[in-house]
Amino acid sequence: MTDKQGGMTGAAPAVLPVEPFEAEEIQSLSELSPIQYREAFAVQVTAQRTPEEWARLLLEGAKQRKRTAMLTTWGLLRLKLGPPGSPEHILGWRVHSRGERAVVLALRNRAGLEARIVLSATGHRLVHTMVVRNEHWYWRLLWAALAPRHREFVRGLLQDLVDRTAADVPHH
Repeated sequence: MTDKQGGMTGAAPAVLPVEPFEAEEIQSLSELSPIQYREAFAVQVTAQRTPEEWARLLLEGAKQRKRTAMLTTWGLLRLKLGPPGSPEHILGWRVHSRGERAVVLALRNRAGLEARIVLSATGHRLVHTMVVRNEHWYWRLLWAALAPRHREFVRGLLQDLVDRTAADVPHH
């Protein structure tokens, strides 16, 4: 890894891919089928929060420019967003289900594109899994083009979350 001055750092990446067996187990919580796309990333966090609290912090607590980018992209994809400030929505995503271990967020459009985010929190490990179902060839092609940038964006969101919450814990 390189630091801001271009020098090498010894730090390990904070955002890591998730083993396929774990991703599939978490993905099953999404209750979405069939799935044409899946991604999963994990981070170590210093604080303990509920999965819903982590989801709100990740999406609603993101930097303004990132929130704007998310909302703009979701609008371009014609995804139906819920009302701001609703307890049943997190940055427009409907809370599909919530539990002690995970929260599942859902979005869809009328043309058959549906996405779910599963945020699983166990101890100091947070796993972000996103699954997408595309019923129309157009959305499959579009998603194939967007997916690499989406993965990088999600990694950045998770890294920002780790950086922000690390400051929440007092150092002895």
